[in-house]
Amino acid sequence: MRAVLLPALALPLVLTHCGAKGDLVIGEVALMTAGSGTQAPVAGTGGSASSPGEAGAPGANGGEASGGPADCALGDEPPLGSLVHRYDFSGTGTTLKDLVGDADGTVEAGAQLDGSGVLSLAGRTEGQPDQYVDLPNGIVSSLSEVTFVVWLSYQGGAGFQRILDFGDSTSGEGQGDSGRNYLAVLYGSNFANGDRLGAQLAAPGFPSLSLGTYFELVQDEPYQVSLAFRSNDRVALFADGQELISSPVQRSLAELNDVNCWLGRSQWTKDHPFHGKYDELRIYDVALNACQLATLRSRGPDVP
Repeated sequence: MRAVLLPALALPLVLTHCGAKGDLVIGEVALMTAGSGTQAPVAGTGGSASSPGEAGAPGANGGEASGGPADCALGDEPPLGSLVHRYDFSGTGTTLKDLVGDADGTVEAGAQLDGSGVLSLAGRTEGQPDQYVDLPNGIVSSLSEVTFVVWLSYQGGAGFQRILDFGDSTSGEGQGDSGRNYLAVLYGSNFANGDRLGAQLAAPGFPSLSLGTYFELVQDEPYQVSLAFRSNDRVALFADGQELISSPVQRSLAELNDVNCWLGRSQWTKDHPFHGKYDELRIYDVALNACQLATLRSRGPDVP
């Protein structure tokens, strides 16, 4: 199995399960604010590869995959019309077509679509710019809920690789520097609650929320990685239709200054770009649950 079991945690937990279509039903967990010793709904001090901060506690089952096919009814689908952007990385050149909406992206820094339906990014290469995809500004902040669903394969390299990173840095639009306000999925973190697949949410005036897991991406194997966020409610990270970790949140997508909507690049210049292949990216305007994501995974990346 790809997920690694962790020791039981002395936390108040409610097992994950799937609710009605469109419902994000995830485990309850009390998190500790960094340095406080009191329970709070968010945790962590944030940061980058050079200053990662302290992570929050794991969600239901502490990083072990939970929810998914065994718990789901047949035909549990995302709500009709909830798919608002879809990118299958087909075509050639540097324009990434949105097959559902009108939010075409661009492939940057020497990367190219080659007609295979898969985009390869080289990671960090000495003397070469970091390759990435730039999607239009405001693609997330206009929503109250979102689910990112990415089909990808990882090809190794240094830690803190950004799978996706939507927000801004201290240097503003188009520039990496120090991350300021962002929602990100990454691989190879050093979060206290897991150093493999993870997610991070940062905003000025709030402690950063770091969601770490021990879910390992085996090199060159295909995975479906998903992040579901409901404003002022909850965020959950999934792999292959299984929930890995979740947390309450007290922030909204409207507060995200998403002028850098990047695949493969971080708002933090010192963090590494993604080294691997993207097969498909979908963005839904609802927070999908594990059952709905498992349905999508069973069909694969080429069937919307």
